Amino acid sequence: MNYSDRYLRQIASLAPVDVMLADVAIRIQLSPTDYQHAIDHYHAINEWLEREGSPVAGLVRNFIRRAASPSARPSRVTRATTSSTST
Repeated sequence: MNYSDRYLRQIASLAPVDVMLADVAIRIQLSPTDYQHAIDHYHAINEWLEREGSPVAGLVRNFIRRAASPSARPSRVTRATTSSTST
């Protein structure tokens, strides 16, 4: 096909699956407001897990937010291992 617009030429050269994947990525991108809500919820959950009297206080070693922006790290929750020694 002969497209005069360079962006249309570039899009036409992509596989349909690439176009669909890019569309999904754009659609699931969080707005700045939704991103701030996610950060606020992250902090609330972290504080709740580590509150005094929590049954899991001290057991969650890493509580890292899920990637919602290119600079964010992937989500990961790991439990601290407790080693019991028998005598």
